[in-house]
Amino acid sequence: YEANLGQFLADIDALDQDIREALSGFEGAKFIVFHPAWGYLARDYGLEQVPVEVGGQEPSARELAEVIALAKQEGIRVVFTQPEFSARAAETIAHEIGGQVLSVSPLAPDWLGNMRRVASTFRAALGE
Repeated sequence: YEANLGQFLADIDALDQDIREALSGFEGAKFIVFHPAWGYLARDYGLEQVPVEVGGQEPSARELAEVIALAKQEGIRVVFTQPEFSARAAETIAHEIGGQVLSVSPLAPDWLGNMRRVASTFRAALGE
């Protein structure tokens, strides 16, 4: 068990370094997500998550307009969704900002590999 724990901790350290390298230079960047699942990632790597859904509720028209205005002001061109949730509001926002919707899941079974894919997806989206 201890050997497995040691290997897993080493894998996490390597993952952390990979994510730091992938997101280097994007500190302070804002990104829009439908469901606020990426708060720890944002905090740990200097990003700011802007959730569309709050408290498990679809956004009101006013809240949607506020997110759209922020996206236009900040030059945000991507809205992240999760396969587990409806993409309707995200698609509305993306249409209004001339952007795109990208799906990323925090629930993929291969956590280490998935987090690397997520970091790569975020890097590409933030670099647009």
